[in-house]
Amino acid sequence: GELTIVVPAARCRHLGGGSLDRRSRRAQRHAVSGHLRVVGGGWRTPVVLGLAVGQVLREGGGVDRLQGVAEGWADWRRRGLRCPDRCVLDVRTRSPLRP
Repeated sequence: GELTIVVPAARCRHLGGGSLDRRSRRAQRHAVSGHLRVVGGGWRTPVVLGLAVGQVLREGGGVDRLQGVAEGWADWRRRGLRCPDRCVLDVRTRSPLRP
């Protein structure tokens, strides 16, 4: 599986929209697949998808962005529906963090 390491002391400056318009189909797709990887699926999957659809509707996004939600879900499914218990680690202790 994939590994995510949490570094509490890390700081970075985000350049919003620097490489991708956040209201694009591609951005929606990657956001949904990324959120699903973080939460690990299960009962949280419909919550993530519902929130993503709600965001698109609230922001006045069109069918294109809704398709991005579906594509993000499909991308996540192809990766194996996984975020194992040990995929998020505390960098100080190297121990798993549970959501």
